[in-house]
Amino acid sequence: RAVLFPQLEWRRQTPGTFVAARASVHARQYDFSDPLGGGDRTPSVVVPIASLDTGLVCERDFRTFDTDFVQTLEPRLMYLYVPYRDQDDLPVFDSGLPDLNLVQLFRTNRYMGADRVGDANQVNLGVTSRLLDAAGGRQFLSATLGQAFYLEDPRVALPDEPPRDRSTSDVIAELDLTAYKNWNARFAYQWNPDRSRTEYSDVRVQYRPQSDRVVNASYRFRQDLVEQFDVSAAWPITGGWRGYGR
Repeated sequence: RAVLFPQLEWRRQTPGTFVAARASVHARQYDFSDPLGGGDRTPSVVVPIASLDTGLVCERDFRTFDTDFVQTLEPRLMYLYVPYRDQDDLPVFDSGLPDLNLVQLFRTNRYMGADRVGDANQVNLGVTSRLLDAAGGRQFLSATLGQAFYLEDPRVALPDEPPRDRSTSDVIAELDLTAYKNWNARFAYQWNPDRSRTEYSDVRVQYRPQSDRVVNASYRFRQDLVEQFDVSAAWPITGGWRGYGR
């Protein structure tokens, strides 16, 4: 399998705004020792990709508990267009559908790997707010909401992936609490508005009083697939001995 993915980007950025226009082409060619069902040994596909990405970074200063803070409001909007190319007869070696999060929401391909490029005619919208230490810039809190709005139903799919016939994606929410004494916490949530149910949730808590002492606890839920608890720790015992457990 040979893959070419050239990209061209124009970007305009100021301290409070950015605009980025991107154009790219995802081209791949296979060379099989045995032909596919249709008799083709060297199938290929070429998919053009275009996107327009823009966002704002607004800030305000405030003081509470005798500490100066900076709060940000960061809305982001992206339009993505990828025309449909039939890929049903091509194999899947390493492609998969990752968890939906803020990073994935603003990628130009909804699949990981190189064997599928998803078609798209959609608008992606997200907003993030951060709480920063005004003196050093350390982040205390970050909160995010995001969703995609489909102007056309996506048609490209993995072999076992159900078809999409919705006008919107799931709603994602993320919350990160950092630098609160010795504690860090993260919460991720994915809500299906059509079925009014939770599709995914992930809660992680970490206690780290020193660089060589840490305790982690997490809970992960994926609808119809997994419900998992995880606890791990690393702690010095005495002398040159340290304990690790999970």
